[in-house]
Amino acid sequence: MLGVCGAAMASGDGRLDDATAPFTSAFGLVSGAFAVTATAFLAAVYLCRDASRRPETEHLVAGFRRRALSGAVVAGTLAVVLLPLLWRDAPVVAERFPTRGVPFVAVSVCGGVGALVLVWRRRYTAARLAAGLAVAGVLWGWAAAQYPDLVVGQVAAASAAAPTQNLRAMLIAIGFGVAVLLPALFLLFRVFADPEPAGSDTRH
Repeated sequence: MLGVCGAAMASGDGRLDDATAPFTSAFGLVSGAFAVTATAFLAAVYLCRDASRRPETEHLVAGFRRRALSGAVVAGTLAVVLLPLLWRDAPVVAERFPTRGVPFVAVSVCGGVGALVLVWRRRYTAARLAAGLAVAGVLWGWAAAQYPDLVVGQVAAASAAAPTQNLRAMLIAIGFGVAVLLPALFLLFRVFADPEPAGSDTRH
């Protein structure tokens, strides 16, 4: 749904008279498949490290590793397939892409290739960082190319924003929420995080 909605916003294909339009276009479907694949790749990379830290789950690492490597290849293939569809169905975003999105795509490609190499070499902690960078680069590149539109040709980001007073109140509320949440999250991870097994390979 994230990929399909993103494609609809980029192409402006969100007409109220045809709510199924984003689900019948190749651009929307391939974007959805790419989002699923990228998420599966990210999850597999993260699970490689988690499974490798305990002897009773170490046998799962090989399966997660295969999924991480295959997920990266499939995600890269879908990204290549998306490029001509982007130019065909979302020309406004595509025209902005070379000047705005290329730096983020370069970061994403470096992160993706780095994650592949690190997973292959079983450096799972570093692979986590590289995989997160790869996915973040895609999201930020898309956002940079689409700005200032929220829905291309229909809604601008500035016109969709809430009044300044509401945004200020929201930021203050978020600040207080983060101040309460972060210590609780830190305690949660300290309590439930698995200790590093004795004699484990530090490269994991």
